[in-house]
Order: sequence, then C-alpha cells, then structure tokens
Amino acid sequence: MPSSQDNHLNDNFTLAISLAKRLVPVIIACLLISVPFSRILWVNYLPASHTLIELICVFIALLSFIIVWNTYNYNPLHLRVIGFGFLFVAIFDVLHMFSFSDMAIITNGFSDLTILYWIIGRLTEAIVLFLAINNLFKLNIPRYTSLLNVIVIATFVAYIVFRFPQIVPV
Repeated sequence: MPSSQDNHLNDNFTLAISLAKRLVPVIIACLLISVPFSRILWVNYLPASHTLIELICVFIALLSFIIVWNTYNYNPLHLRVIGFGFLFVAIFDVLHMFSFSDMAIITNGFSDLTILYWIIGRLTEAIVLFLAINNLFKLNIPRYTSLLNVIVIATFVAYIVFRFPQIVPV
C-alpha cells in the first residue's frame, strides 16, 4: 500500500511533468520567433535582452532547486548536490544581472564586478556538475542545513567579491 509520502512524490512528479509539457513548447516557440529578431533586439535593447536571457537561466536553476527540494528524501546525494548547487548558481546569476553596467543596481565602482559574479556562477556550475557526475560528495546533510549553508556561503562570497574585487584572479 503506497504511503502518503509516495503519493506526495507522485503528485509532485506529475506536476513537474505537466509543467514541462506546457513550458517546453512555449520556450521553443519563443526561441524560434526570437531568432530573426535577436540581432535587432540585442543591438538596440541590450539591457532588456541581457536581463531576459539571465532570467531564463535563473528560472531554470531555481526550477532545478525546487524539484530537488520537493523530492529531497527520495533523491540520491548527487542530485541533491545539483539542486543546491544550482541555487548557488541562481544567486550569482541574479547578482550578475543586477550588477550589469546598464542596470547597475549593485555597484562598487569596479567595472568588472558583473563579470566576477558571472565567472563565480559558471565556476560553481562546473564544480557542481563535476561533483555530481563523479559522485564525489558523500555527506548526507539535512535539507534546511544545506539551504542555510548555500545562503551563508553565497552571501559571504558575494560580499568578499563586492568588497575586495581584486582578490579574484581574472
């Protein structure tokens, strides 16, 4: 007899599949429509185009995290690493987006701040995928502890990069 947790997992899985069936065709259609206009949009509306692309990246990273969060007890460790790692990536993608030169919501007078946030996000993404693919992460950390760790480490790294940008060797 299936437990209530199994039913909850099946409901979440069904919801994720249903959402994917609806979103994937919309995303593909948007990409196909935007290809002819991309040069015009990118040249004339750089901040809006850049922000839109970054928001898509953040959405995908957060969706990965949300799926792992909702199925945490059923996931092997390597999927947990991907979920929480992509939350870290999403945080730095948002910081990159907000520090982009034409937006400049976050600025410290250092012109490469946006690049540093982007590089940290990509470096984290590479490390997370490497750890997950090779099953190198063996610690079974509780869900809320993992969330707290990601938020604290991301905040610390973001502050250090913001305050001391010359520390990052770029």
